[in-house]
Amino acid sequence: MMQEALGIRKDSREMDCTFTFMPAERRVFRAKENITVSQHADAHRQVTRGPWKGQWNTVNTEYARFPMDLWNQPWVRKIFLCWAPQTAKTQVALNCLHYAIDQDPDTAFYVMSTEWTTKRIKQKQIDPMIETSPKVADLVVDNTNYAVGFKNGMDLMLAWATSVAALASESARYMFFDEVDKYDPPINLDLGDIRTNAYPHTKKLLYYTTPEDETRPITRLIREEADILYRYQSKCPMCGAYQFMEFDRIRWPQEIRDPKKVSRGKLARYVCSECEVGWTDEHRDMAVRRGCWAPFNGSGIFGTFSEAPARPSAVALHLPSWYSPFISLSEVAAAFLRGLKDPDKLRIFQTQHKAEPWVYKVKTTTTDKVLKARLPEIQPQIVPFRAVALTCGIDVQKYGFWFLVRAWARDYTSWMIHYGWLSYWSEVEDLLFSREYPRVDGGPSLRIWRGGIDTGGGKYEEEISSAEQVYLWLLENRIGRGCQVWGTKGSSKSLAGKISVGKSLQHAPSGRALPGGLQVINLDTDKLKDTVHFRLEKAMAGAEEMAQMAAYLHADTKADYARQIMAETKKQDKKGRETWIQEHRENHLLDCEVIAHALADPEWPGGGVHLLSEPVAEEIPVRQPAAADPRDRAAAIRERIRNNRR
Repeated sequence: MMQEALGIRKDSREMDCTFTFMPAERRVFRAKENITVSQHADAHRQVTRGPWKGQWNTVNTEYARFPMDLWNQPWVRKIFLCWAPQTAKTQVALNCLHYAIDQDPDTAFYVMSTEWTTKRIKQKQIDPMIETSPKVADLVVDNTNYAVGFKNGMDLMLAWATSVAALASESARYMFFDEVDKYDPPINLDLGDIRTNAYPHTKKLLYYTTPEDETRPITRLIREEADILYRYQSKCPMCGAYQFMEFDRIRWPQEIRDPKKVSRGKLARYVCSECEVGWTDEHRDMAVRRGCWAPFNGSGIFGTFSEAPARPSAVALHLPSWYSPFISLSEVAAAFLRGLKDPDKLRIFQTQHKAEPWVYKVKTTTTDKVLKARLPEIQPQIVPFRAVALTCGIDVQKYGFWFLVRAWARDYTSWMIHYGWLSYWSEVEDLLFSREYPRVDGGPSLRIWRGGIDTGGGKYEEEISSAEQVYLWLLENRIGRGCQVWGTKGSSKSLAGKISVGKSLQHAPSGRALPGGLQVINLDTDKLKDTVHFRLEKAMAGAEEMAQMAAYLHADTKADYARQIMAETKKQDKKGRETWIQEHRENHLLDCEVIAHALADPEWPGGGVHLLSEPVAEEIPVRQPAAADPRDRAAAIRERIRNNRR
């Protein structure tokens, strides 16, 4: 009929023909399903790892539905997820990738922090996702270490933070930036944006990470590019009130300060802001499943947000750990209690639970405020009752040595009991190997347990450097004299922890051999200065409270100590990183404090008897009045010593 209408005569020799597509061809040319990413995942995605292996079900993490479905909004170009660990942010990304492969194929980049993590996520997450999906498994035509090709035109390439050449060589419609705050060095994220310029109206860029510090990419991207910031509102299962869940409404018995007791006993509850009913973990899960995302209007650590455009092109979503069904409210409370005692653990709580970038702020202080850390009852060169070990930090100068001795309790409370200047190596040896410090309770005197000497510095004479002088002295005195003595060196770059063991030195800077080699301990001085200031501030806040992990000063500490401690302030360098900057004043006692703190740190690799890595609660014994009879007094002292040793 159509041919006749067009005036085309059908040749009698022609035959009617039908075409039958093979199953693989039908999959390539099939029409798109009219469903969202979350619906597509619920229907077709298989989870191969974790507690909920099997068919994906968005109800298990209801807060993941909205960010997945943002992918389907045609006006949304960029999505930023600043989420705590174990909140399913990677699953959100994989579901979006799975949807793109099946429903809207094109070129995509998946970028990780390192080559090793790129290989691992491909082997453990991406390949199993593809292989277990009936919708996409048969579409694969090529699968290598760093790329997967599909019959329908989807081209997935994998890269890592330092593989800038790979990103510069290809255009892509989709960009997945996994854990962007862990890129080291930070990748030029603008390059990823440029790679999508060929798709101005259809590109999608997804950035997702647990935050590090405020100079890292996710905080900057949200501040500079996000049109709107969403936070999640839970719905109280008792009164039905919607609310942003704030940490200060997680409560536990005030008298319990032991994080292990809070965590093991599941003692924490979330208190509803309206009805004041405490939610258990099960109630929290119900409240989250019934909740929804809502715009946050106001100022905060990610910037200021007001009325958003009707169709925002860049959307940010922030999610702390206490929304996750995988994390107990009591685990969050325990992490907070640990952070009260240790700045490193406070940073973990801030980034891993609050999902907020770490901002270390050194409080503006004065000499008088620093000296508030003095305790009148702690006399110079006298060991406090609770102390079990002494450490000594020594900073080498051209014509002498600054030194500082700190006494440590088992819970890492400490007291600076001695500091000053020495002129000769013989005085250093007397301090480290012979000096005995009497105890306030009359018990056995203590010698220095560990000593550390800075191996940096300039020249002593024309032919020998300060470092070489220290090396030669350490070779003669490092073993066999009681006190363990170590050479230390400030690291020029950030370490994974605070302390690491350097390579064994076989030669001094002049080329002189060091028989047997010499091990120097590297210190991340920025992190250790954070620790020193954190503990001093605990002592300044209230000396009478004997705060756990506080760093107190003896009663005769002078202003010269405070001035040297304040000689450095924390500022941003040219690359936007926060670092300690010397303000043209002597800082030798600060360097001594850094070494003295490092020597008592659980990370110290020197062996021997460590202080307890987990602080324990210790009661300070009530002092009994001295007995009138000297024999009774001696017996009382012996009893106190036995109790202390227990």
